[in-house]
Amino acid sequence: SADNGDFVLCAAGDVVLGAAGDLTLAAGSVTTASGAAGGNIFIESLGTSLIGGAVRAEGTTGVGGRVDVLGPQVGVIGSGVLSADGAAGGGTVHLGGNYLGQGPLPNARAAFVGADARVSASATVAGRGGEVIVWSDELTKVYGAIAARGAGDRGGFVETSSAQVLDVRRSVDVAGVNALGEAAGGTWLLDPLDLTIVAGGGQGGVTEVTADFFQPTTSGATIGVDVLTAALTGGVNLILDTNVSGGEAGHITLAAVLDIDATTGTNNLTLQAAGNIFLNAAIIDSTPGGQQLSLDFLPGNGFQTFIGADILDVGARIDFVADSAFAANATIRAPVIAFSTLDVTGFTGTLVGEVAGTNLNIGSAGVLDVDGLAGFAGSVLVDTGARLDSASNTFIAGTLSVSGTVDITDDLQVDSAFVALGGSVSTGDQLFVHSGLSVAGTVTVANLVAVPGSSVDVANPGLLASSTSGVVDALDLAGTLAGAGSSQVNGLLQLGDLSLGTAVIDGHQLRNAATSSVVRPNELQVVNGGVLENLGALRLEDGAGITGNGTLRNTAAGTLTPAKVRVLGAGVAGLQAIATAKRLGAQVSGYDV
Repeated sequence: SADNGDFVLCAAGDVVLGAAGDLTLAAGSVTTASGAAGGNIFIESLGTSLIGGAVRAEGTTGVGGRVDVLGPQVGVIGSGVLSADGAAGGGTVHLGGNYLGQGPLPNARAAFVGADARVSASATVAGRGGEVIVWSDELTKVYGAIAARGAGDRGGFVETSSAQVLDVRRSVDVAGVNALGEAAGGTWLLDPLDLTIVAGGGQGGVTEVTADFFQPTTSGATIGVDVLTAALTGGVNLILDTNVSGGEAGHITLAAVLDIDATTGTNNLTLQAAGNIFLNAAIIDSTPGGQQLSLDFLPGNGFQTFIGADILDVGARIDFVADSAFAANATIRAPVIAFSTLDVTGFTGTLVGEVAGTNLNIGSAGVLDVDGLAGFAGSVLVDTGARLDSASNTFIAGTLSVSGTVDITDDLQVDSAFVALGGSVSTGDQLFVHSGLSVAGTVTVANLVAVPGSSVDVANPGLLASSTSGVVDALDLAGTLAGAGSSQVNGLLQLGDLSLGTAVIDGHQLRNAATSSVVRPNELQVVNGGVLENLGALRLEDGAGITGNGTLRNTAAGTLTPAKVRVLGAGVAGLQAIATAKRLGAQVSGYDV
């Protein structure tokens, strides 16, 4: 026993206390290895190690020292103090083990920090905050004050973790500043099994009864949102990191609204789960402005982040690492919204901000309303029964595959190797095709622009409608080209016989400027005021026919390879058409009533 002992050693000295049974430093005791630079204090028992007095390894002019309190059960009780503060920087305090329980110190089964206790590794004059670790293999309770503050420098590192049950009811203090005097807090890590973020300060009031120090108050881990928001101040990095053991998969669940209005500065919150992350409550700033919170969501391998509520006005970047999915109708509003794969199936999701990612999948009955796809580097899939709405310029560097509905208010630019459109796509302005456009559904666009080297395939019964004008490098038409505008093909124009379809030019003016275009052996219909104007060379393959009540115009610069021509109407215009076709070498027949 070392009850009421008073140990005083010189600066940088070592204090070693060991017990084959329990070891208690009672209230009023002082154990110190303080000096200009803090020394080392090593306390270990084979039973229970309880600190009710003051244990100090402080540096009066230099850096704080090191305090280790070890044993199967460890605790700081009453008004007990563990301090490795230093004028020039915080030292190190280990209560129950090392970082993440990874050794080499032996791990405690249970660790306890009482409501009136204090554990500190802070800089007191000028220096960085130190390190405080509270670890257990089964149960960690933290009710008291823990600090690793910086002084004119960055904050330190605090971990309050357990391999199983974690009960934390008080925030830690890792405040600090950088060289510019800006807030630069340190890091707080919590590492339990399944973790639920609940309302208020967590579980009920704290009772400090000796028999209860090392008994769990719940099966799992909970932390109150008030504890989290109290920590998010002055540039703090807060990490909630779960692990797997027994029947718990390491899920993280946000079950209460997290309002950052009371926080200060720019902070970071990371939810890193061994399992899934369930965002069942909103993350908001009820009075936007001033404070910012960047968010990182990292589910385990093969797991997802499920978005079940709004994330609004946090003022900083949101990163959804790995797979994410909307689990309810929700809105995410932030300067940057980044994800690996985002799935919207059966719900309506709204993204407001610059969207970055790899894959965006909109499944059946899913609706995604997005304002911020102006620089999307990934690919987009819009499945049958799904809808993508964009209120601004939309740029997709990957593949756009559509069997549902896409409505773009402004420009749509797709820069992928292939663009598959099987549903309904409409743009309010220009559609830029940088590689390939395949139309099997309906595409309505004001201005179609396909850059040199790209191609447009309209399969039967696809519909490509352009209301103004367009320039296309290559067009393969077996469906319908419609709209009151005009299009010019500078590369290869192929009409008919794509998937055994009939090419139709309906009320549209299609101008061929290529030198090797072809009408395949299937019918080409030019109807309802449509115009096919040939400025280049157009070859009608054997059996090909051009019919309709539109206009076929062959300019002086154009050549029409001989084919079978049937002229309907033997009036003046019809006789002129017969003569022109005959002069070009076609087999000509005329018809009139």
